[in-house]
Amino acid sequence: MKHSKIFHYIARGVIIKDNKILLAQKLEKETAFLPGGHIENYESAEIALIREINEELHLESTVDYFLGAIENKWNDAKTINFELNLIFKISINNIKSNVSPKTYDSRIRFFWIDIDKIDSISLKPDGLRDLITRNLDKKDNCFWITNC
Repeated sequence: MKHSKIFHYIARGVIIKDNKILLAQKLEKETAFLPGGHIENYESAEIALIREINEELHLESTVDYFLGAIENKWNDAKTINFELNLIFKISINNIKSNVSPKTYDSRIRFFWIDIDKIDSISLKPDGLRDLITRNLDKKDNCFWITNC
């Protein structure tokens, strides 16, 4: 059986407020991930991330700086998936860390977790936890991981 191959080009944002990080989760799944989504053809990663945050949360965001990249690969029954995640530190001024933000995407939910409890959840792609905990304050030191 021949597998089809799909490439995912993704921009994701690290949003931290009051020592909490905002995460997303598909409904009925255990794995969490950073807010953001697919970069469309001829769209910059920064513009894609701002667009995705606006579509999913109806909030205005600004990109602060690039944190790093993570390559990832996984298989399902019929498809080999490859993704390149570009990870940015972003800011949203009018977001509150004491309540989960309302989602405007019926497939996902958003929630806050204390940044020091990030090891207690299943966070994908692999390596993301290291990128967040080791590289968050290093604005000039890009981080790259490959899981391929």
